Amino acid sequence: MASSVQNLHRKNQNAIIMTSRILSLFEVLFGDGDLAKRYQDWSGHVSGEEAIMVLTKPENYINRDAHDLLCDGRLRSVFQSTFARKKCFFNDHAWKTVPWWRIQKTEKDKLIDIILEVPELLESLDNTISTYDGEQHIVNMQTSAARLLRCEEQLKNWHEQASQQLMIGEEAQDATGLAASHLMSIYWAYRVLIRGVLEDYQFYQEIPASAVSLSEMRDNILRRTVRFSSAKSGWFGKQIVGFPVGVAMRFAPPAKTRKYPAICETVSARLS
Repeated sequence: MASSVQNLHRKNQNAIIMTSRILSLFEVLFGDGDLAKRYQDWSGHVSGEEAIMVLTKPENYINRDAHDLLCDGRLRSVFQSTFARKKCFFNDHAWKTVPWWRIQKTEKDKLIDIILEVPELLESLDNTISTYDGEQHIVNMQTSAARLLRCEEQLKNWHEQASQQLMIGEEAQDATGLAASHLMSIYWAYRVLIRGVLEDYQFYQEIPASAVSLSEMRDNILRRTVRFSSAKSGWFGKQIVGFPVGVAMRFAPPAKTRKYPAICETVSARLS
């Protein structure tokens, strides 16, 4: 894989990315070792995909096959960057615009555009906390709060515009319904994450209350996990349940009376 990345001019770029993606799915479902080890292996494949894309240009992902790979890869990358609390290169303007010169953005694309801001916001917050510098620290913390609140507002606006379409989609008992539930679980996961961070830290100002409580946000995630865990959801359901439920367990722990997949515990620990 490393050799292929260094010689992209003589390799099929899409095939390399797809191979990495299949291997990462294998790690999630059948990898050796405990879940922490499997996450590390999965993360390595995601990093490999990112290395390929960084060495290319956004223009390479305008056409359909490459474009589809990019769209799916962005979600994996934003999850990994959220764990790492480090900016994702997909948050750069060119990567958010150029690949869509010929193709209209879907609601999923629009949602990912918003949540790509979150890892960078977390990184900035961590830097502010680690470099205390008197009054400037207070100003920087207030700036972080404002940016988080702005991102939260963008998410709410997205939900207001997309919710009716997605609610109808969720009623379908097929792949369309599963995809709609997946998208809604991601939305609520990042609502939980942002609101949880706003409540976890001292921002030296009053944080406006949310109209939806953390427990309500959490429940909006958990009621969808039944669908993800059903036999009809197959491998897709198994690989998508971890992140949203893990976020919910980190910031709004559910009652212990219900059993959740072990991967959710691993995700929760990564976010702590």
